Amino acid sequence: MADPFSIAAGALGTIGLALQTVNALCSDIQAIQNAPALITSLDKDFKAVHAILGQFNALASLQSLTTLRHETQSALWLAIHQCEQACQSFRTKMDKWTSRSTEGKMHRWVRARVGLFEVAEIGFLKDALAASKETMTAALASATLFSAAQTAETTNGIKDNLTTQQTELTQVLQSLDERTAYINLQLASLTPETPAPADSYTHFFSQDRNLPTDFSHSAHNVPGGPYLATDILSFFHHSKQLLTELLSDTRAARTEQRMENIHMEDGGKLLAGTINTQGKEEISQDIKDVSAVRGGHGILGVAENINIKDFFK
Repeated sequence: MADPFSIAAGALGTIGLALQTVNALCSDIQAIQNAPALITSLDKDFKAVHAILGQFNALASLQSLTTLRHETQSALWLAIHQCEQACQSFRTKMDKWTSRSTEGKMHRWVRARVGLFEVAEIGFLKDALAASKETMTAALASATLFSAAQTAETTNGIKDNLTTQQTELTQVLQSLDERTAYINLQLASLTPETPAPADSYTHFFSQDRNLPTDFSHSAHNVPGGPYLATDILSFFHHSKQLLTELLSDTRAARTEQRMENIHMEDGGKLLAGTINTQGKEEISQDIKDVSAVRGGHGILGVAENINIKDFFK
């Protein structure tokens, strides 16, 4: 097993940056005295992501993460990095929205612009934050389960847990596919002449006849443009890669059989492994340090058509 501190060297930097960005966003939102509910509603989403990222810093979590294959670990850090990038893109937007603020309040026409044209992308971001929480939670739960499977005998209970985890990973992956398809569909429908879907903010601010002359009704002229949505789609892509790797690891852990330090003697008999099974599921076996002396014999591995009663006569 790899040293958790060798993993921490690179991982903690990635996690630390993500925590710093998310924490800064929470502070930025709270600092805006008249922020629309559309923005303030993101605070709890950012805090939920901050909480799960914070769990990765625990030594026990780092030790569990060493059970993941190198490819899975790399996919995890890439997903966290891309989540941070999406958050940073939104923070850039926030900085531009508050650049004309006075006394901690957003300018009136900026609030109008957010309500008119940022509804869709803020909705995308809420989806991304929910997906981030689900994906990171699944990764941490999988690593913890793999660690338990490697440090104990593979029991039916552990196999049941692995089966349940495999189902949950599949569901999270399907949810990501649906979210990706939805965002792509929404982006395709947002033309320069088509503002984001209307809500109460749109209705309220559309009644204002005193907007500045440079106020644009083009969704593509909003500061930040398509970059946030692009970063979110990239995050979804890396998250799906991570979940695919975790699914592969889960299947391997569930079907793996380890047998070692087996000694048969004085006519002793042993059957171990997969015997007389009708299933066609792939099985991974690790067999080592086996010996038989003075008439001891056994069958280890995979065997079919064994008459067990005759074998033990």
